[in-house]
Amino acid sequence: MVEIESESCDMVLALNVLAYLDDAQCDTFYCQAARILKKGGSLIVTHSNELFDMFTFNKYTVDFFERNFNVSGLENLLVHWDKPDRLPLPTRENPLSFAHKLHRYGLLEEKQEFSIPHAIPPLLDDRFEPDDLVSRKVTVTQVARPEDRWKLAFTCSIFGSRSVRA
Repeated sequence: MVEIESESCDMVLALNVLAYLDDAQCDTFYCQAARILKKGGSLIVTHSNELFDMFTFNKYTVDFFERNFNVSGLENLLVHWDKPDRLPLPTRENPLSFAHKLHRYGLLEEKQEFSIPHAIPPLLDDRFEPDDLVSRKVTVTQVARPEDRWKLAFTCSIFGSRSVRA
């Protein structure tokens, strides 16, 4: 394996990749990205949005509240508390705490954007097919009204982050 020289890169991109790594692999990625970036170099990543689990009203909502708030019994309030049948990808990130995580690696988040918005929770949308990526329409979330942008953190399943090495 060829090692990339320290402080030799202007930019590192990881788009739709990190969700497939476990926590230890992600830690290695961020350590190495910070190491190879020049001072002022950019890291651009996309992540599965953990906050979206609050909006899905499914088993991930139950898991989210149990894990983050010690709330149990939520499944009694949800119609689809046992769905979906497949497991989420190993790594999901919380966009509200992501800048703090990056800071531990010497990276400063400059901007976050959101992608794949959902008007209603997916399991309540009869037309939603999770495996049909081709028919999904890309909505430009940057045009959301400033007073409504906070909603994107919950209704979008993906977020992107641009940070720089300090």
